[in-house]
Amino acid sequence: DPDKRDLYGALRKYKDSEGYYFTRFVSEGNGTSDSITRLLTGVPDLDLSTSLYARNDFLLNSLKPFKEQGYHCVFITGGQGSWRSLDTFLRYQGFDEVLEMSSVRALFPQATAGPWGIDDEYVFATVLDYLRKHSDKPQLIWTLSITNHPPYRVPEGREPQQVQLNEVMRQRFNFPEAPQIFATLRYANDQLGRLIDEIRADPKLAEHTLVAFTGDHNRRGNGYSGYPNEELIGFEVPFGIVLPEVYRQGTRFHPERFASQKDIMPTLAARALGGVSLHTLGCDFLSDTPCRFPYPYNSELAVSADGTYACPLGGAERVLKLNADHQAEQASTSDFDCRLNRALPQLQQALYEDLGRCETEA
Repeated sequence: DPDKRDLYGALRKYKDSEGYYFTRFVSEGNGTSDSITRLLTGVPDLDLSTSLYARNDFLLNSLKPFKEQGYHCVFITGGQGSWRSLDTFLRYQGFDEVLEMSSVRALFPQATAGPWGIDDEYVFATVLDYLRKHSDKPQLIWTLSITNHPPYRVPEGREPQQVQLNEVMRQRFNFPEAPQIFATLRYANDQLGRLIDEIRADPKLAEHTLVAFTGDHNRRGNGYSGYPNEELIGFEVPFGIVLPEVYRQGTRFHPERFASQKDIMPTLAARALGGVSLHTLGCDFLSDTPCRFPYPYNSELAVSADGTYACPLGGAERVLKLNADHQAEQASTSDFDCRLNRALPQLQQALYEDLGRCETEA
């Protein structure tokens, strides 16, 4: 209800009309490090950044095709680069620069911060500053926002500090800080929308900058385990992409389509790199081009290509039947064959073990 609970702010128009926005979308991992690692390297190891294999050359590294086409790759975050050895790991995997808390603070000494790092508005301002200073050459910028993270807080001077919840929502989100949690989400969304506004208003950037955004994992503590029909919903995150007009040519937008984070970089590469081939398990989900692995998946659950069934990946073999509201009910294993869906993460693991880890072990 945007009149009572506007959780999008300036991002709303890029959800409703001026971007491509998917709600049938799942994260690959279920933690920040896990999803970053999978997006970057295709490796199913959330501890990769702190392991002996952090510097290995991985076949599914999603930066490679951009680097080969002359892109300068930058990672910008309001957090500390030392967290999980992120700075070192990202450089090993191809990032030319890593700008973290100290870099943002040097640019904006007045920046406010919480326990985990500098607030999103200053992180996004750093992104905009970098884009403007380097608009003469191709850039690939990854950004990790920080504010929407416990302990939840909205920076002073930003409204709303709390979002009003109705009784049904209070029962479901039955903890004292729930109104502030929603307000923090609203702040993060609003600041992202403002960044996109600035990019689209800048004549040097507007026609040449693609913006994609997603979440690293669904929010913990929502009680999904107490609602068996929400087994899929517990792994869903939003995904949106905003394209200049010239990059919209030939796109096929199917908002009901299921996809996952393995599909993000191939979708961007298809538009930014002009047909360059790449090693990927992902799909270009803004096209109707046939895809070898059209199975959206999270590390704990895979979805059928048509979004009708889901296959939990742990424990005994089970099949879930999905309805239009993404809710699931138990189905018979004879209703759908999950072998192909289960094979995708097995292939990913095999690639890691055979082509990644063996380098160091050898």
